[in-house]
Amino acid sequence: MGLFGLKPSQLTFVHAPSEADLLWAMEEGLRSGVPAVVLGEVRGLGLTASRRLQLAAEASGVTALLLHRPAATRAKSSSAVTRWHVA
Repeated sequence: MGLFGLKPSQLTFVHAPSEADLLWAMEEGLRSGVPAVVLGEVRGLGLTASRRLQLAAEASGVTALLLHRPAATRAKSSSAVTRWHVA
């Protein structure tokens, strides 16, 4: 058993060459309905990409979490249901 009660075999890591590829992988994971949660770190996220992820998460019931770098968060719009600021 690994950290937080997760087995390494239960995790899938995706290292995408571009932010567009990362968003595609996240959306595909959400739409599949297989994972319990999809987590991604993005530099910037436009309203269209944000909305696509939100709709995919709602349709599948899979939780989506996006980590934003602080500078990127201020300037971009988002369709997120909730926003948290963790310091």
